Order: sequence, then structure tokens, then C-alpha cells
Amino acid sequence: MHSNSRMKMFVAVTWMVAITLSSMSALLFYQHETKTIAHEFQKDVDERAASIYRELLINFETLRSLAILFSGDDMPEYKRFNVEAERILQRHDDIQAFEWIPRVSDESRLQHVKNNKQNFPSYQLRQLDEQGVMKAATVRDEYYPVTFVTPLIGNETALGFDVSSNLKRLKTLEKSRDSGQALASSSISLVQDSGKERGFLAFLPIYRGESANISERQNNLLGFVLGVYRIKDIFTSSALSNKAIGIQMTLVDKTSRAGPEILYRHQSRIHSAIDDNLTYRKDLPAIWGRKWCLMARPTVAYIESRRSILPQLIFIVGLGLTLLMMWYIRTNTQRTEIIKSLVKKKTNELIEANNKLELLSRTDELTCIANRRLLDETLDKEWLRALRSNAKLAFILIDIDFFKQYNDNYGHVMGDECLKQVGLALSDVSRRSSDLAARYGGEEFALVLADTDNAEAVAEACRVAVINLDIPHSFSDCAQTVTVSVGVSVCRPELNTHHYSLVESADSALYRAKDLGRNRVCSAIVEGSVTAEGSRAKINAYNKLTLVK
Repeated sequence: MHSNSRMKMFVAVTWMVAITLSSMSALLFYQHETKTIAHEFQKDVDERAASIYRELLINFETLRSLAILFSGDDMPEYKRFNVEAERILQRHDDIQAFEWIPRVSDESRLQHVKNNKQNFPSYQLRQLDEQGVMKAATVRDEYYPVTFVTPLIGNETALGFDVSSNLKRLKTLEKSRDSGQALASSSISLVQDSGKERGFLAFLPIYRGESANISERQNNLLGFVLGVYRIKDIFTSSALSNKAIGIQMTLVDKTSRAGPEILYRHQSRIHSAIDDNLTYRKDLPAIWGRKWCLMARPTVAYIESRRSILPQLIFIVGLGLTLLMMWYIRTNTQRTEIIKSLVKKKTNELIEANNKLELLSRTDELTCIANRRLLDETLDKEWLRALRSNAKLAFILIDIDFFKQYNDNYGHVMGDECLKQVGLALSDVSRRSSDLAARYGGEEFALVLADTDNAEAVAEACRVAVINLDIPHSFSDCAQTVTVSVGVSVCRPELNTHHYSLVESADSALYRAKDLGRNRVCSAIVEGSVTAEGSRAKINAYNKLTLVK
């Protein structure tokens, strides 16, 4: 009897221990699984946030491509603007429209309306009243009306709309104008969709002449190239797959001091309740003056689809499967390592994609050589390096002779091909790893040569390299083939000086080469020093130039 009691006690204790161990094992595994799911959830959100950011970058860069139309001396006509804008829109279906909004004074309002009635007979300057109804724009000192819009179909209501009639947009325009930087607006109701869709505007200021300081930018502003974007379309285009994953995502703009603003809320296509126990926020990098973040919560279906029944099985099996449970823990550990390995691989792929995107942002789309942004960064870096080492720094500015006549007579396709060949030839001339050949803008190219004594020889080699391309140009006044004029500037940087003086002297030398008949190299010697404050005050007061043929 006593032995039977002890056996019963042993069985009871054994069962209690088995149940306790099973419960603890199941609980531990459940918690571990929850962390794994949370990590996978965060990874999904991180990847979607990165995809949204890439989509924004790509869309915003299209504005810079369109802004090239306004870099010449003549304003482009609507037909040319429309052709270029349509070409870009064919590759980016999540862009609502491209627009040109010039700066129009009240004195020139009537003439502006008269000129645009030639293309659009019903053209008028308009604005929204308090009830959201279009009416004639009230009198003010300046207007920023939508003058060109592509595509026109579906965006007719935007024609003539004064973007500055809204105080928030006006502040964004003024901030973009004064800073010289492209900016995006806060979320708006698109006039094209009668307020049913939320979107935002991206403004890229266009100047005629100098824009080195606020005063010059305010006086020389021509207008803005504007992109109209639907937030929903950008979010949809950023989807990494068409498969529903069961995550509710909310895109939030947290730029305003008044508090965050919900831009778009994406409801999961999987009909399931939201799991409020897991919330994750991913901040997007700041872009064009806006700070966005992605708030995400998983559905119950998302969580449950990633859970296994192993915790329940472990609890049911009990003590007899303790060894099997240990084996499973080992297997699960290996699985975790595989997941970490996959996460690391995806992270590396994301880093690689970001590096490629960074490379694209520093490369000229047409010529595939360095763009103006990389040129400015390199020139600033080499200027400081030369200042520290008391070395010489050379800047070469190159302009294709009579390129407008080439474009007008051979067509823009041949003009683009000419720019590509010239860019490739110039990049072949600069062979040192420290040298940089870049597209300066339009038909102008530039070279930065650090610690060099043969800048003029390199410039002459550039001129000869272009001649050796033997590109026919029957409409040039200086040769039967494409040629270039070259301006060279060399200096040894001093304290309290700015590299703008080097660029300005090279530009003066380039104009000297043009005045002497083109197809030649002229050099400029920089004398004296210029403070950074002086360079911002007046570029023509940088230094005294001595031009040498």
C-alpha cells in the first residue's frame, strides 16, 4: 500500500515535471517564434520603405531631366516641352503630370494670358475659392500659373491655376526660390481630380543668369518645373510583389511642426483583424525638404501564417519527447541562422542597390560620365586638398562650337550622339585616377586636374581628341567637323579663398577662346585671393584675371 502510494506520488510528480517542462519549453519556443516573426515583419517593412524611397528618388530625378530644356538662352515652346515630358511619362506611369509655372508679374498678366490663348483659347489665371470652386485669380503682385501641362488630357483644370494662391504652396515656392533647392510640398488635394485624390507637388527652380545668393535668386527666377504626383500611385508602384502579405501600412509626413500628417493608408487585401501588439515605424531618408516615415501593423493572419503548431505539440507530447524537443531546438537554431544569413544577404543586396542608386545620381544620364553634382563635390574636395598640400589645381572648361546650329540642322538625336562621343573622348584624355571629366551643363564639359603642371597640354589634347572624332559639322563657322573651345585656369589655393574664382577664370578664358575664333585653347592666370564672403556677394569681384592666348 505504501509502495503504491509512492508510485502514485512518483507518477504525479513526474507528470507535474513533464507538464511544467513541456509548458516552459512551449512558452520559450512561442516567445522565440514571436521574435522571429517580429524580425521578419520589420524586414518586410524596411524593404518596402526602401522601395518607396527609391521610387521617390527616381521620380524626382525626372524633373532635373526636364529642367535641361530651360538651360538655354531661349524659352522652350509648349510643343517641345510636351514631347520631352511625354517621353519621360512613358517610363514613369506613377507621375500625374509635368508642368511649367513661370513667374508672372501683375503688370504682365494680361500679356501672359494673351500669349497663352494661342495654344489654349480658354486660358485664364484662376484659383480655388473657399468652397473649392475655380474662379478668376485675385489681383496680387506676382502669379505662378500653370502654363504648360503634360499630359493635357485629364489635367485641363490645372491650366492657368495659380499655384501661389495657396499660402502653404507659396511658402514652399519662396523657400525653393531663395535656397535654389528643389522642394516638395505637403500633401494636397489635386485640382485635376476634384479633391478626391491626395498628392504632392515637387518644385525645381529655374533661373536666368546668376543665382549665387538670395538676392540674385529672387531677381533672376524664371519659374519652376513642377511635377505632380499621386501618393497612392507612388506607393502602389513601390510594391515588391503582387502577393498580399497582410500588413497595414500608413505613410506619414512628419515635416510640419504642427504635427504628423497621414499621406496614405494602405489596407491589407487579406481580410483579417489587426494585431495591435506589434507596431513598427521606419523613417525614410529626408528628400527634397520632406521627412516621411512608414508606420506598419501586421494582421492576425500575417502572424498566424508564420506560426507553427510545434508549441502545442511539445505541450501534448510531454516528458517522453524531451529529447526530441532538444533536437528540435537545435534544428530551430540552425533555421534561425539560415534566416539571419538570408537577412544579411538581403541587407547586402539592399546596400548594393543603394550604392548603384548613388552612382546613378552622380552620373550624367546622357553621356554616362560624371554629372555636375559630382563635379562640384570633387572640385570642393580637391580645392581643400590642394590648400593643405600647397599644390596647384587646374580647371578646364570646354564648350562645343556652334552646337546650337548642329542641333538645329542635324536634329536632337544626332546632337545627343555628338554629346556622348565628345564626353567619351574627354574622359579618355583624363587618365589619372585623381582627374575627373564631367558634363558641366548643356554642351559644356569640364575637367578637374589636381597637382598638375601640364594643364594646357591636357586642354590641347582634349581639343585634338574632339577633332579626331571627325564628326561632320557643315554649319560650323570655324571648321567642317565638330570642334571645341577650351578655357584653362590654374591656381594654388590660399586661405580664405573659394574655388568659384578658379571656375570664373576658366569661364573667362573660354569666352576669350570664343572671341578669338573658337577651336582653340586659352588660359587664365588667377592673381590675388578672394574670400568666401566676397564670392557670395559678387562673382565678378572674385579676382583679377590675366588672359593668355
